[in-house]
Amino acid sequence: MGGQIGYRTFGTEGDWLVLIHGWCGNAEHWNAIAPELARDYRVLAVSHPGFGGMLPPPPAGQTIRAMGTAVAHLHPSTDEAMREAIADDMIASAPPTFALDVKDDLFAWDAEERWPLVTRPAVILNSTWVARLADPKPMACFSTTDVIEYDSGHFPMIEAPVMIVEKLRSCLATLVYA
Repeated sequence: MGGQIGYRTFGTEGDWLVLIHGWCGNAEHWNAIAPELARDYRVLAVSHPGFGGMLPPPPAGQTIRAMGTAVAHLHPSTDEAMREAIADDMIASAPPTFALDVKDDLFAWDAEERWPLVTRPAVILNSTWVARLADPKPMACFSTTDVIEYDSGHFPMIEAPVMIVEKLRSCLATLVYA
């Protein structure tokens, strides 16, 4: 699909755990928690094509499906300074025109249609703070999916790394037994 996908690995034993950044993110967002998670897992932290200094794909590859396919092909209360650092990192992660094109595809992704196709056990890990800014009622397609809430901003891996590692470990244990 063109472009480049970047990644870092942590740990040498255990099952693989893949950490994928959101829109305008990069693999470095996981640096604060990946070493801790690597005590139990082999961790793969990804930078999508066009983000984190990676070359963007041509327009045909600038879709959520293309980004998911690229990843599938790989193997193995916040203070102002923190907010500014996160915003600066997001701005630097992707060229603005590319980031806006990808945003358009992200917003066109139809969760109501696609979430029911997920056949594996799943949980949603969501910020109560972020949910209050959006519609606090989950979409109908998520009504049978457990939601594990945390009290942090949109970037818990940076804002509250100890808390989010605990939440991730709890969610992963639930999914393994499911």
